[in-house]
Amino acid sequence: MVTTSNKSITLYGKRNSITANLKYNLEKEIIKRGQDIDLIEVDDPAAFVNENIRRLPCVMVNNRRHYYNQTDDLKTFITKIIHETMPNSNRNFVQQVIVPVDFSDYSRNSFYQAFKLACKLNANITMVHVYAPVVVPAEGVLYIDPDLQQDVNARFNQFVDELEKTLTETDRASVKIDRVFRVGMVTNELQEMVKTTPGSMLVLSTSGTGQKIKEILGSVSLWVVKHAQCPILLIPPDVHDLNFERIVFASDHFGLYDDAISAIRYYSVSPEASIDVVHVFEEGSEYMQKDSEMRHDLKDKHIHEVILFDDDFPGIIQKYLKTHAIDLLVMERKDRGFWKELFHTSMTRKMAVYSEVPMLILHEDQIVQFRQT
Repeated sequence: MVTTSNKSITLYGKRNSITANLKYNLEKEIIKRGQDIDLIEVDDPAAFVNENIRRLPCVMVNNRRHYYNQTDDLKTFITKIIHETMPNSNRNFVQQVIVPVDFSDYSRNSFYQAFKLACKLNANITMVHVYAPVVVPAEGVLYIDPDLQQDVNARFNQFVDELEKTLTETDRASVKIDRVFRVGMVTNELQEMVKTTPGSMLVLSTSGTGQKIKEILGSVSLWVVKHAQCPILLIPPDVHDLNFERIVFASDHFGLYDDAISAIRYYSVSPEASIDVVHVFEEGSEYMQKDSEMRHDLKDKHIHEVILFDDDFPGIIQKYLKTHAIDLLVMERKDRGFWKELFHTSMTRKMAVYSEVPMLILHEDQIVQFRQT
């Protein structure tokens, strides 16, 4: 039996060009990152049987099997493998991606995007539908219609079944998908799930029908963003492919925030993602990019600090996102100061609900956990 450790990668495959190319790129990435990782190549059919390898090529890391298809993006696959070997206590910071659904095409899209994210972060998925019961007066009392509740639950299971059928066999084997049906107020139920699910993250669509997540996000999601102690990713309706290569971190800190950069690197799963740390000041209407006085501009060519001058914070950020082809907007939620004032405004509500760019919201306590020691 081939044994693996946190410092080893085992590549199972036949001696062909596909396996050779995969091995070459794995070795290249290991050297590039300066990681002390052993790459073990196994081509013995008996080992395939003993290790229960169902498809080739397969990469084993920390006793987890990752099957490579020629249709997969090679760079993303390699990054995911290397990321799992990194000796980082935050490697499994997100363990469960919670996806609320309302049976709409928008929630279908949020599932597919959440699935891609879960694959990158080596996390599982929990599909959840929160049913607000219909209370009907009868003989002077109020009661919940059990038949209607049962019908909605059946529809939920059918909805998830259909989504799972669209995945390949390899995809279904790579991510565990659970389903939860809850009865009650959406805000209360989602908050309770977050509290009782270690390592949870919420992925929400910003539009929908049925229970109308678009309307929910005007109040419920904003409420969740303010109160939920977990990362939250908002997916606009026209976003069908998460590609976190161009990222903006809108910050009220003057100077770069090391912990936030580490957190963003974790979620992007890419050491080469470009991160613009953007500050907005109420002065003028132009922006300038800092030169060599900020240490990160010298150490990491992928990080830039930008100052924007405008009275309209949401408006100038939205303009920056469009003109610079940004893939992801990251904002920090704080219990005081900047976000306490900003997140109560209608303009910020519009940014969160109607942004054309995915928006990742992190609480300051989550960011601090990525502090380098």
